Formats: sequence, C-alpha cells, structure tokens
Amino acid sequence: MGPIFVYAAFVFICMGAFARPAIGAIGYIGFVAFEPTWLWRFQMNAAFPFQKWIVASLLLGWMFHFFRTRNLSLTSVIPLGLLVGVLALGHLSAADSYAPEKSEFFLRQFNKIVLMCTVSALALSSKRAVQIAFVIMAIGISFNAFEINADYYRQGFSLVNQDGWSKMNANGYALIMLIATLFTFALAQHATSAIGTAGWLFASVLNAHAIMIVESRGAMLGLAVAGVLHVIYVRPSLKSISLTICIFFAALVVAGPPVIKEFTSIFAKTLDNSGSSRFDIWDAGFRISLDYPLLGVGPWAGEALVPAYYEGSGKIGAEVIALHNIELEVATGMGIPAMLAYVAFFFLPWNRARKMIWKQRAMATNESSAILFGSVLAIPAYWTAAQFNSGALVEIPYLMVAILIAELVQAERSNSCLLPSKKVQAQKQPDHHPGQLQPTLTSNS
Repeated sequence: MGPIFVYAAFVFICMGAFARPAIGAIGYIGFVAFEPTWLWRFQMNAAFPFQKWIVASLLLGWMFHFFRTRNLSLTSVIPLGLLVGVLALGHLSAADSYAPEKSEFFLRQFNKIVLMCTVSALALSSKRAVQIAFVIMAIGISFNAFEINADYYRQGFSLVNQDGWSKMNANGYALIMLIATLFTFALAQHATSAIGTAGWLFASVLNAHAIMIVESRGAMLGLAVAGVLHVIYVRPSLKSISLTICIFFAALVVAGPPVIKEFTSIFAKTLDNSGSSRFDIWDAGFRISLDYPLLGVGPWAGEALVPAYYEGSGKIGAEVIALHNIELEVATGMGIPAMLAYVAFFFLPWNRARKMIWKQRAMATNESSAILFGSVLAIPAYWTAAQFNSGALVEIPYLMVAILIAELVQAERSNSCLLPSKKVQAQKQPDHHPGQLQPTLTSNS
C-alpha cells in the first residue's frame, strides 16, 4: 500500500500546487520528511525524481499566482536574506576551491536547500498551512523512527549505526530524529484531547528510543539541553508537569545499559579514540578558518585540507578527515562571515520565538503555539548535536526554520489585527472635556 499512497499523494500535490502553492510546499516538506524512495525502495522506482517534479509544480503554481505571499516582513526577509548571502559567499569561495569536486557537489545540494527553504517560508502564508506543514514533518520523521524501532525489535539488533538510514549516516539521521522528538513532545503538550496527547507522546518516545538505538551521543546531549530549556520555558500546569514526568521515566525505561554507557562516555576522563580525535580535528579546523577567514577554502573542501593541519595520532595518512562540527564546516568552507550569517539564520527566528513563548505562558495553550515551543527547544538542541556531527546538507533543519519563520509572521499579523489602528483610536477619543458645552450646528434649509 505504500507505493500506492506515495504516487497518489504525488499526483495530488503536483496538481494542488497550481491551485494553492501552499499545497506544494506542504507536499515537498512531507516528501523530505517521509523520504518514501527510501522507505519503499524495494517496492517502487527509487530513482524517480519526486522532489524535482514537486518543486517544478510549486514554482510554476506560485508564478501562476504572481508570486503572491503575505509573509514578507523583516521577520522573514532578514533570516532568509542571510541564508541567501551564505549561498552567495559559497559560490564566490567555490571559484578558488581547494577541492572543486566536493564544492560542486555541496553547492548542487545547497542551491536546492536554500531555494526550497525560502519558497516554503513564503508560500506557507496561512496559519492552517503552517500547522499542517509542522504536523506533516513530525509524522514523516516519526514514521521512519517507527521503522528503525521495528527493525530493531524484529532482529534483536540494529545495523542502522553501521549502514545508516535514509542515505545518511546514523549520526546524521539522529539530528533529524532529535528535531522530531521535540516537535512531537511539543504537540503532546498542546494537544486538546487525551488521545492526541497520548499519540504524540508515544511518537516522542519512539523518536527518542531510535536515537538510543543508533547510539548518537551528540543527539543524546541535545536531548539533555532541550530538557533544561523545557523546564525554563514550559507553562506550568498539571498537564505539562505530568508529561514531563512521563517522558523522563519513559527515557529511563527505554535506555538500556549500552545506551547509558555510551552517553556517560561523553564525560569520561579518558575518552575513546572517536572522542579524543575530535579535539585534534577541531583544532585543525579552527586553524584553517583563521588562515582563510574571508571565503574559506571552498564549500565542503575544508575536510580535504584537515590532514595537512591535523596533529593527532589516530588519523595519520588519511586523505579526508570530516570536521564533525557545523560551525567549522561552514567557516572552513565559506569563511567566517558566512558562518556568522549561517548561525544568525537559525537563531534570529529562535530568539523571536523565545520572546513570544514568554508572552504565551499566561495564555491558554493552542496547537499553533506548539510550533513556537517546539522550535525553541529544537534549534538549540540541534546545534548542540551538530557540534559533533555536521548537518550542513541535512535539509530538515532548514525547513524547520522556514516553518518557524512562517509561524512568526502569522503570529505578528494576528497580533497587529487585534490592535486598533491609530486612526480608529483618534476617532474614539473625545475632542472636548467633560462638561464642556458643544456648539450646535443648524442649517438654513
């Protein structure tokens, strides 16, 4: 039934994009989150370019609507402009790349990521469309987490840590499941029914357990950071406290001895080879960034130059050494200015959402605020995990920010509609003091 559903959804999305571009944006996010060509790769044509056709339909449909959007404001233009600026610096840097083939591959992927992040943020121009996109992303990733769990329980062991998932290595896909863990937990916090709360909570535990199955220490540390942020920003209530206790004990139950041992190894006095070599790699990346501060050595080319700067003992003779750090990957590849703009793209919307969350703490919870709450938890957690495994070409984090930007613009527009305009306020104000007699106008007719 999977391929039937995929092809039917594909046709509906492509046709619907001409009527409403938001349908195309939601469909694209759904295909990125579900990755059906991986889930049903043995039952359908995995080489068929679903995403390319959806992108083409979305762009043509949006052009048919004269690129109409209600999401243009400083809240959207500044972060999206910064991301486009990173792309521009990347192309400038690629002109003199240390590893031209690697830079060309990176930019081919990054061009599409920046395009669809920008288009999605502008095309999701209604509150309902933003909510659906958020839910679809959470469901799509959670379905993959379910498959990872099912494979583990069927076999009694998992090869995902060795073979990867969805064309990524295990640590890379753990970054995605980290985001889904926090999105589904935010949806559980803001669900209005007991069934919805239980369903989203189960999905959250499912994603968290999948992270433990692949033994990603960075993602586990990201969950710990999100836990601290949750305590700070959650609106205290019986439901929120109960869910916090439930997720805490569920994590303790599903985390077996190997997971606990893997996580605690982060703080061990004597690190394993993988952990200790990271410091030598980061030192090399830092020195490359200082030697090439403006444009770097070419997008994704920094890891090809790391061996020349590496002073450790574990990777002598390697031709390529991955940097395992998102800031260093961007800084060595495209320069320090690009890295600063890249960080700002994520954290300017996050800071705005954080401020809105404080204002919402005294308000009744609703589904749309789950987007703000989930993003406030997910963005710092993702960046914590990305310190140990770079995710510059992982598309979900960019689409996460695109959804957040669209939600912020919707929230701002809703608030501005509730405030009376200055003209109306001026008309309502009396232009005389109480008790003052007003002249009566008479007509001669």
